[in-house]
Amino acid sequence: YAEDTVSGLHDAAPDGAPTDFYVIAIGDFTELFDNPMETDAGYTVGSPEDTATEGIWEREDPVGVLNGAWQPEDDHTPAGTDCWITGNPPRGAPPFQDELDGRTSFNTPVMDLGTVNMIQGSFWYWTRIATQTPNNYLELRMSGDGGNTWTTVERIYDDTSPEWREHTFRVDPWEFGFTNQVRFQFAAQDGDPTTMEVLVDDWYVEKLAPSTTDVDPSGSPTHLSLRLDGGSPNPFQAATDLRFMLPSKDRVELGIFDVNGRHVRSLISGAREAGEHRVRWDGADDQGHPVASGTYFAKMAVGDWSATRSLVVIR
Repeated sequence: YAEDTVSGLHDAAPDGAPTDFYVIAIGDFTELFDNPMETDAGYTVGSPEDTATEGIWEREDPVGVLNGAWQPEDDHTPAGTDCWITGNPPRGAPPFQDELDGRTSFNTPVMDLGTVNMIQGSFWYWTRIATQTPNNYLELRMSGDGGNTWTTVERIYDDTSPEWREHTFRVDPWEFGFTNQVRFQFAAQDGDPTTMEVLVDDWYVEKLAPSTTDVDPSGSPTHLSLRLDGGSPNPFQAATDLRFMLPSKDRVELGIFDVNGRHVRSLISGAREAGEHRVRWDGADDQGHPVASGTYFAKMAVGDWSATRSLVVIR
């Protein structure tokens, strides 16, 4: 829905309509898996991108570090004991033994999701990062070719969560092409020299097998169109990811502007292939200087089409 009045007022639902649109999921979600991480589910640790020599993922009963300030004593499952953890020091060991010092990942077996069009779910996580930068994070990725290539689904930059937190997510059909060779991967990365600990538990995913249909205001099916999503996370401190979709190869101009319309940062200026794309803004201007706290705008232009999304920086 989009409407402009003669006095210049504009109303739309969703905010980016008519370019952006709602997706109606036709059918019921059914459970794909519900894993409290208590037993071996056939997950494997490691990938070619991993660099960690310490703090490598393992599924164990966590040992509390510094009275739970740097690592909890218990997993999240009420009646359980185990979870995935980036290094679990033995009791009585020095506080920061087995801390993560690079990238580590664990992967699910291959799943046949060839008839799936959408998934949604949640997982619980606990993080402690001494120094937060854009290079330190927990991410969930998916592969449609058995693990040869990966698409980042979610990325969490929380510097600390001294309690278990739930993170929900959804993967739409234009974000990921579901196949019969799907794998999931959790990866934790300590990209800078800092103390970092990550735990993951109670992972639940459900699927939608019937088709979904994109609907325009008249109720007629439409093809996927140009789209710019808001930043994630937003508000943010260190960095935010912008996601956009192209129905065909085209030239893209994507930049950051302040509330007065002044150019702050150029993110993309050139041709991009059809499909879904992500680009990160690290909160700096074109000269590499961190911007001040406040509201900024991501503006994207493709031919005659343009879209703007607000971003809030918190220092």
